[in-house]
Amino acid sequence: MDRRFSRAFCAGVVAALLAACSNSQPPFAALGTMPQSGLSATQVKRAGQSHGYNHTLLYVTSGEAFMAYHYPKGKSSSVVAYFAGTYRICADKNGNVFLSTSEGLLEYPHDGANAIATFGVTGACSVDPVTGSLAVCGGDVAVFPYSEQHGWLLPKERYPGFEVSDCGYDNQGNLFVAGRDSGYAFQFAELPAKSKTFTSITLDQSISEAGPVQWDGSYITLEDAGAKPSVLYRFSIAGSTGQTVGSTVLKGTKQVYQYWIQGNKVSGSTNLGVNVWPYPAGGKPITQIALPSGGGGVTVSVAPKS
Repeated sequence: MDRRFSRAFCAGVVAALLAACSNSQPPFAALGTMPQSGLSATQVKRAGQSHGYNHTLLYVTSGEAFMAYHYPKGKSSSVVAYFAGTYRICADKNGNVFLSTSEGLLEYPHDGANAIATFGVTGACSVDPVTGSLAVCGGDVAVFPYSEQHGWLLPKERYPGFEVSDCGYDNQGNLFVAGRDSGYAFQFAELPAKSKTFTSITLDQSISEAGPVQWDGSYITLEDAGAKPSVLYRFSIAGSTGQTVGSTVLKGTKQVYQYWIQGNKVSGSTNLGVNVWPYPAGGKPITQIALPSGGGGVTVSVAPKS
């Protein structure tokens, strides 16, 4: 069976099962603003066409639009789709892009105009580069395992003991989550690969407000969303502690809503649009994309190898 068809089909099965669960009790304890039924891919409003791009693309959400730009110069944009609400986005190593909307999470192939899989959850997301599992973080954590034979499988709920706002996998399949407890204090934890239990992590850097989490190729990075201008910290994690090994200041920002590190560049969305900075140097942006509604989510999709 074709992998893309398999993924779309199995995600449809997941959506149907989630819908069935909505008649009794929620499939997860309290996953953010998660709807209780899946969204059918046939309900997606098609607003763009594939241009056959075989190069890297910068995906951006702004207002109700989901758009693609040439990366890193930010030229020749195209609207992929419109939704009542678009939030965070992420991409996997195969160039597939995951878009979080008010009605659920959708998966798009690189430069594709139609969703190929749907999930009845919403929130920040990250894909395990080792197993291909998809983690969706919005209060709780839902992990959708992926099987080459069966496609997407039913999610496994994970809860670290605090409200999760963001998450990111490292290159070993360990999932790191950031959020806050009931007293609004910053919290950080790790779900080791193949484990069912989170380990609380104490960082040596004070974080006023949890921002996005991402692996940069060497270290786990975390934004302090309360810092002005925005700062990305790099941490070396050992057991239950995280040591700061560097920081990147994104000049010209009051807050970066989401960032995405791709090699020696980092893209970030602000209230004015999307900027691209050198990484890890930071400083002044090298690319600026002005958006009337400001930027929301941002990710970079590398074209899959043919």
